[in-house]
Amino acid sequence: MEFRYQAILIPLLLVCGITQAATIYKWVDKNGVTHFSEQPPPDDAQTQTLNAAEIEPKPIGFDSPKSIPKADAAVSDEQKNADLIRQQNADQADAICEQAKQNLDVLSNFNRVTRKDDSSDEPVMMTDEERESALAEAKKRISLFCKDGKK
Repeated sequence: MEFRYQAILIPLLLVCGITQAATIYKWVDKNGVTHFSEQPPPDDAQTQTLNAAEIEPKPIGFDSPKSIPKADAAVSDEQKNADLIRQQNADQADAICEQAKQNLDVLSNFNRVTRKDDSSDEPVMMTDEERESALAEAKKRISLFCKDGKK
């Protein structure tokens, strides 16, 4: 009989303890950061006491994500330079475009690509990182100098 009372009394005490621990402290520290805690803040902070039972939870998932503006400054400078070359000398822009297309074709179709060593002018095998960097550079040049921006 005693076990039966314990089975009823223990959950009842747990529920009562949860409902009483509903005080939330809100304060802003010296760096301007807002804190929420169940523990009282340091003595020097201005504290606002909130009752958790009175706070209405806000719905989750109703705010659409805001788009972050792209950093167009660096791209626009490169695009301005490419447009200037295209205006001053269309043949040079076409030559850069064709060279970038050839580089992209070679780098895309062959895994073992060589380049000239800067100091000795001898052929040296490109590492995977160098090849990926050269691929990215070729794609960038195609987007800047080719009229349609495609291969």
